[in-house]
Amino acid sequence: MNTNDTYRKLAYCLRILQLGDAPKARRLLEKLVGEDAKNADVYNALGALCYDQGDLNAARTALTACVALEPTHPLAHATLGEIALRDKDGPSAARHFEVTLASKSAGIERIQRWVKVLFTLASGPAARGATSESA
Repeated sequence: MNTNDTYRKLAYCLRILQLGDAPKARRLLEKLVGEDAKNADVYNALGALCYDQGDLNAARTALTACVALEPTHPLAHATLGEIALRDKDGPSAARHFEVTLASKSAGIERIQRWVKVLFTLASGPAARGATSESA
């Protein structure tokens, strides 16, 4: 499949998602991955959708495929960083966020939000507002 066809189909999937049909968008993205397995942006879109749906294993799989194709893909690394934080894997999260920060594109607001979460988790119950009685 040529690149223009891939991005046309990717745009269509994202439009379906905007219209509120996430299951259909996911099916179309999964099909598109099969049609163009060498396009990192398709894997990133699928990974982001799976992440938003709470399917972290599928998200991790798609996003890992994305960064295998494009090692500095900032959005894939930002989402992988979020997944690592949910898994309480701070070192992995830091590595992913470092790649995103080295990029000149998106992901900064998402990273700032998760850095707050990371520092809160690292600081223990006191940082989360717990008193000695509730800890």
